[in-house]
Amino acid sequence: METTLYSPFVRASNPALARWQSAVMSVVSKRIQSENPDMLPHEVRTLALQDDMIAGTNLHVQRAADKLPNPTHEELEFVSQLHQTGASHPHIHYYASHYFYRQAVLNVVRKNPEQAGFGFTDLGVNDKPSSFPDTDSNTQQWILAGAEWEAYANPYPSPYIDWVNKVPINVDKNTFKKTFSVYTIPDNAKVAILGDFGTGLTDGILMLMSLLINQKPDIIIHLGDIYYAGMNSEVDAYINMFTEAFKRTGKAVPVFSIPGNHEYMSGGEPFFTKVLKMNAANGFPQYAQAASYFCLRNQSGTLQYLSMDTGLNSVDAWVATQLQGAYSPWLWFSEADWCQDKMETFKQSGGKTILLSHHQLYSVSSEINDGKNVVYVGSAPKSSMDYLNGNLFNVFSPYFDQVLAWYWGHEHLLAIYRNNELLNANNIPLKKGRLVGNSGYEQWDKDGGYAVKGDRFHYASPMVQVGITPVNWTQWITVPNFPPQKVTRTSEFFNHGWAVLAHQGSNLQASYWSFPVGSPDITTLPPVGNVPPPTSLNFSENL
Repeated sequence: METTLYSPFVRASNPALARWQSAVMSVVSKRIQSENPDMLPHEVRTLALQDDMIAGTNLHVQRAADKLPNPTHEELEFVSQLHQTGASHPHIHYYASHYFYRQAVLNVVRKNPEQAGFGFTDLGVNDKPSSFPDTDSNTQQWILAGAEWEAYANPYPSPYIDWVNKVPINVDKNTFKKTFSVYTIPDNAKVAILGDFGTGLTDGILMLMSLLINQKPDIIIHLGDIYYAGMNSEVDAYINMFTEAFKRTGKAVPVFSIPGNHEYMSGGEPFFTKVLKMNAANGFPQYAQAASYFCLRNQSGTLQYLSMDTGLNSVDAWVATQLQGAYSPWLWFSEADWCQDKMETFKQSGGKTILLSHHQLYSVSSEINDGKNVVYVGSAPKSSMDYLNGNLFNVFSPYFDQVLAWYWGHEHLLAIYRNNELLNANNIPLKKGRLVGNSGYEQWDKDGGYAVKGDRFHYASPMVQVGITPVNWTQWITVPNFPPQKVTRTSEFFNHGWAVLAHQGSNLQASYWSFPVGSPDITTLPPVGNVPPPTSLNFSENL
């Protein structure tokens, strides 16, 4: 068995494994909190990243993502040797993560045989090594993780809020549609856009404090993804990030959130029952979110921020809603109708729109349609759409002349794409496509970064990209080193970032910012006066 270099930040794209990470993180966090009752939630969650149980789970998930073999007999023997030394080593937990995940899956399938085919391949090992006891504290922790995973394993009725189902009796449906989830904001409101922010970690709160102190936004919009799978404990950690930053800086602002794919990996219920209530809880009842999609319009009716829920139909394994086959994320039909109504209203008044989604309209590096030329909504262009979301294109391309820019996340970088590159049927371009997906997710530079895979879409020239931060953490060296030893690893991660849209006279100006990734061994926040400022990307533009 070779030494494995792994990141301390691992996120699974498989819903079942993401929920497994959530369950393990929950159990580890509860243990750390019980041992340190005065520790704050973000401190607990950040400290948990250093736990051997989390490291073992990361090895399990990373190897599954890389399609590497399950643990071998050599590895099982190594686990036995480790256990005999009394070591708490990630490879013990790596093996245990395989084993107890498999047991949790089998428990669910025994109760619900019809769910046996939902994406559970390469479940892991069947047997425990002879020296791995059932009674030690590690095993009890894994049993708890299995029970928590099972609690989220069965599909629930979708919590998605369909505006059609909210129409009051004796109220005209079309009249109601025009005002549902529409909010008025000041003409000169400064709006900050975050993406993939929901980690619950200390460095995310530090970044948010820097944003609030230095740029003083009036409104924050989050483009989605609460990791690992949007379970209750993770949604609580996401809300706590804002609560803690607001308290420490003395400045609270409304926060509007749309869900990404990760919120729906646990079915989505925690997002709808908790996140949508954030603004009311923070003293902004007029901005209480009615749904997972929203429209913010300025008082003079010249500008709107129109968001959409692409997460609902982006996950197809054991969640509340499912699609059979490979479709790019699409909007629920009534939501597409709601969005088009907002565009039509502004078309008549001459207003302009900023579009907001979690998933990309297009990409230079990710195959959106799994290599297939398929769409669910409307008709598909004949040309290949590997890097274009045909579903979103079909809904919004008729309105490209009204769209100032489209912001999305999902990919974990901050990127400026070439202007006017995507044309609709009338040869009208989308003026600007912008990626803001690195506000919280820690993107390892070894995972591709700004690599270009397709030739349909392009980065702007000269290219704009965030810098990198060297991050140190402790890692075990394993076979052939025995007894095992710890060493310090250093890897580089792309910096966090965000966008700010602010009015400069008659112009709406967008600026893009960078903030360093925090080391996982730094858990406490500095005093407000010591919060570092962000770094400008030396790029701004008029929209």
